[in-house]
Amino acid sequence: MLINAALDATSRGALTDVCAVRMEELFGCWQEAKRADKVAAQLLSLRTDLDPEYYENISAVLKEVECSSRLLRDLYDLFPIYRTRVPVVLYYLNVILPTLCKTMRDMMIYIDNADLPTRTQWRLMTERLGDQGGMTLAQRFAMYCEALVQTVRLLSRSPTYDPTSLELLRVRHMRLRKLQGIPDPQVQIVPHRAPPLPSAAELEPNNRRRFEHSLAVIQDKKCFGLRLHAAVWNGELRKCPVWTAFVTYQSASDQWMQRRSSHRIWLKDIYPYVFCGNYKKKRQMRKHGEFEIYFVDRRAADAFEEVFMEEEKDDKAMVKVPPSAPDGPAAVVMECDS
Repeated sequence: MLINAALDATSRGALTDVCAVRMEELFGCWQEAKRADKVAAQLLSLRTDLDPEYYENISAVLKEVECSSRLLRDLYDLFPIYRTRVPVVLYYLNVILPTLCKTMRDMMIYIDNADLPTRTQWRLMTERLGDQGGMTLAQRFAMYCEALVQTVRLLSRSPTYDPTSLELLRVRHMRLRKLQGIPDPQVQIVPHRAPPLPSAAELEPNNRRRFEHSLAVIQDKKCFGLRLHAAVWNGELRKCPVWTAFVTYQSASDQWMQRRSSHRIWLKDIYPYVFCGNYKKKRQMRKHGEFEIYFVDRRAADAFEEVFMEEEKDDKAMVKVPPSAPDGPAAVVMECDS
């Protein structure tokens, strides 16, 4: 059936020549949606004619059949919107649709047979189809729906897409295909992981994301007040402010600043005004309220410490921490939630 991923003669591959995928070949989703509607109509008729004792079991199957119909139509509607993503989902559709089609065709043999009494239609269908692969019909259609949901999410780049769930569902579909006598799909799996995007972040072993920021000590020309100003150091958001904090009279105390290591300095009575939603102040706060700044380069930490150890401040508007390397200014690393 159903889907043919053949490409034009000029094609350079499913991923590089997406225009070669003919949209009419994806009409199988719409066809199976119509078939699901017919099955749902027959099940509804059975539920109406049979005694109330059958109502719950028929409703369980009917609900999943109707759900699969809606998802198939959603997929078909999304194909023109995400045309370049179609090759990514072709393989999974070739896995799902044949077994879904086979199940619904087998169901119609019984529930669309006018020569059989209504009760016999339901009884024969559930006896002969209700235990394939160790699943009832309701469970089987629930599996179809779960796979279609993940396929829709994969096609639309949804953040809720779960590749592990889709792979487990694919394995279950392949087992069911063998029981139904359906050969393996010929279309090969197309890698669907997006290429890595350039980022200013480095992934640490604990999976926290850390960003490098520049740190400046700014002095007001009129009142000579000091404040600390952190901004994004590199990447697309370069120079965007992250937080700023005013230095109060507490800085005159010997206990205000504590050098914890060659790269770490703790400050007391620092209350940052945060401008970045991803930045979490608590990452830099320590047990007794100290605010920790981690400097990438030891010389940057030395220079920062010297700024506040001088007895006389000059009248410059901004005191820059010296470079941490010959080709760039000092940076401070702060943890952010991605």
